[in-house]
Amino acid sequence: MRKGKSLEHLPFALLGVAIFNIFFGIGIWWFLKPLTFLIVYIREYFIYGCVNPGIVVSSKPSLVAVFTDLRTDIMPYYAIKILPQPLRWMKNGVPPVGTRLATVALYEGNMNKGHWDTFHPIVIDCVTGNQADIQTVLASIPEWEWKQLEIGIEYIKTTKPGLYFIPSPNPFELSSGDL
Repeated sequence: MRKGKSLEHLPFALLGVAIFNIFFGIGIWWFLKPLTFLIVYIREYFIYGCVNPGIVVSSKPSLVAVFTDLRTDIMPYYAIKILPQPLRWMKNGVPPVGTRLATVALYEGNMNKGHWDTFHPIVIDCVTGNQADIQTVLASIPEWEWKQLEIGIEYIKTTKPGLYFIPSPNPFELSSGDL
């Protein structure tokens, strides 16, 4: 070290460290950036999303029918969306056909039309295994929405994925306990 021989490779070592940090840092950044976006997106989805009833209509493939009201003004605009969901991620695996599931959805379209164009539900059991949270959300769904989901599934007579609009019920046909 007195003669400086041990420091003769220092500039190359520092250059190597700098290159490693640049490439490794950028690599980590490009990995963490989408991961951070995904975490924030899911968090926002569940903070601002709307809770809707869903029911398993097929276990192979895993399909769920979800009921919602797409209205953005006074007139109801009921719809059922049948879509694949990663039910295998649920704590106990894919549930049987007919199982009720809570979903959270965001809506898409021009709200000035009087209704949204579509919605994007996610089964909450596929995102969390916390049974207390799942049961709380399930209990928050009114019985009339479950009834509308069942009536709507009978009306559309299919389990093919898609968005299906269903007629609004006559308010005089529902009992006051259903509303």
